[in-house]
Amino acid sequence: MNFCPLILKQKGFTLVELLVAVSVLLIISAVSIPSFNAYILNQNLKQAQEQLKNGIRDAQNRAITGIDAKNTLCTTQCFWAFRYAQAESVYRIGLTDGKDQANCTTLDKLESISPKLNGGALLSTGSGSGSGCVFFEVANADVTPINMESSRLIRLSVPGSSATKCVEINVAGMVKENDLCN
Repeated sequence: MNFCPLILKQKGFTLVELLVAVSVLLIISAVSIPSFNAYILNQNLKQAQEQLKNGIRDAQNRAITGIDAKNTLCTTQCFWAFRYAQAESVYRIGLTDGKDQANCTTLDKLESISPKLNGGALLSTGSGSGSGCVFFEVANADVTPINMESSRLIRLSVPGSSATKCVEINVAGMVKENDLCN
């Protein structure tokens, strides 16, 4: 009688196969994680851009409807102001009786301060320093920008990143996104 040991075929993966599979997963992860981080940054900037547009439109709507203008100390004219400052993550909306840099700095009636912009986004005047304002006249909602770029852009950026988004206010008062920032 010849006893031949039964050779059982073993099931499973070899060490080489496991190493190849893990290597492929690492390569895919290494490629996708930076792209995902850039996607998250871009989405945060888009949300901050929407917040900024909504804040400007809030001030504009208050001017159009004349909210609180009758109950203030405005002597001749009233303006709703949207104020932002270089490298800040909040903006301010207030009522004032003039539309110059002094009125921009000290709003007569500070109505609201925004929550921080999403994703750590910071505002920029484009002129390098100081603060900027957009005044909306209560009588007719005319737009007067103070300390803004000639292109009427308000820039948003995230520290440590070259990504920027902008909000543009044209001469007619239309507020829109501008991703080119030129």
